[in-house]
Amino acid sequence: MRYWINVSIFIALSVTLIALVSIWHRNRPVEFPQTVEVRPFGEFQDGIYTGTEGYAVVQIEINDGKILSAKVLQNKPGSYSKSAEAVIDRVIDAQSLEVDMITGATATSRVIVDAIRNALKITE
Repeated sequence: MRYWINVSIFIALSVTLIALVSIWHRNRPVEFPQTVEVRPFGEFQDGIYTGTEGYAVVQIEINDGKILSAKVLQNKPGSYSKSAEAVIDRVIDAQSLEVDMITGATATSRVIVDAIRNALKITE
């Protein structure tokens, strides 16, 4: 008899937990990629620009109005930070700051894009 009571309690708790997770999943806020001002990079002089935002320091190389390369000189340690650095490839490919942020590292991706914006002195 005691076994069946324990099994019943376990089943009731499991069903309750599943219901709560389901409700949370349906009602959680949806995070959309941040859109930023689109501005052609052709307006910038050739050269190397350095920008900071919070803990990130980024170096951008512009040639013929295009971003040739970009690298993160300083970032906070952690796996999210390394993942977020992939946003630089998106900026170079799109030649725009209007790119999707890296899923799972959204905040750090925004910091890196803001550092690029600061390097190029782009205001929103």
